[in-house]
Amino acid sequence: MKCNNCGLEYEDSLNTCPNCSGEQQVEVISLNPAANIVSAAIKDGLFLVMCILMSASCVFGILADSVRLFNILLAIFMWLAYAQARKGLLDSTHLRSLSGTTFAMYVINYVGAGLVALSGVILSFVLGALVQEPIALEEVAGLLETENPIIAKYITSLIANFGGFIGFIIIIIAVLSIVLNIFSYGKIHKFAKSVYQSIDMNTIGFQNVKVAKVWLYILGVFIAVSAVLNMEGLTFSDFSILATEFCTALSAIFAAVLIGKYLEEKN
Repeated sequence: MKCNNCGLEYEDSLNTCPNCSGEQQVEVISLNPAANIVSAAIKDGLFLVMCILMSASCVFGILADSVRLFNILLAIFMWLAYAQARKGLLDSTHLRSLSGTTFAMYVINYVGAGLVALSGVILSFVLGALVQEPIALEEVAGLLETENPIIAKYITSLIANFGGFIGFIIIIIAVLSIVLNIFSYGKIHKFAKSVYQSIDMNTIGFQNVKVAKVWLYILGVFIAVSAVLNMEGLTFSDFSILATEFCTALSAIFAAVLIGKYLEEKN
């Protein structure tokens, strides 16, 4: 056996090197093809840049009084996975955590879209009820300072119809948000889940690789463009938020690059 620290050849029966007392580190993933691929991607210098960028986004978020829990969790699990891979060791624990964080974002987006849809329904129902309630006509007439019930009826109908239209638009936006969530974070989560499952099952079975790569590119560009559009008249807090967005956007884009480099052609 050859010592990893000093290079001395010694007997396999020894647990430590007799020269430097260094313990022999064994590449436990060498027989796992999926783990080899993932480990190579994590040990890539670009992944280290991603870790730094996500850490920077957390710092800038704190400076802007805008703590983002998901960014913090992603940064922690990314650093743990990187540190483990650099030692030649890799299991699915930290990758499971990364996948779980992505799934939490996916669920929260669902909840947010559902609340938006509910607000649209409530708006349509409440304003639509105005034309059905005689008492409401009198109240509206009083607010409009008119004694003509026809005018009150007409304006109330306009309010109700406008409210119904706005409510309908809000519901449509919520539905589109749900669909977008399914085809973005949903696919990214399924990809992340397939990565740690492939390692656990000792087989290459990555799923939604191309889709995840494309959506990471799209999300990264979208976040960056949104940040650029809000650059006018920046305060220190605004600058910190802008830096947070850019760090997050670059991390997403670099993740897409690594997926294309190491995993896209491995299915």
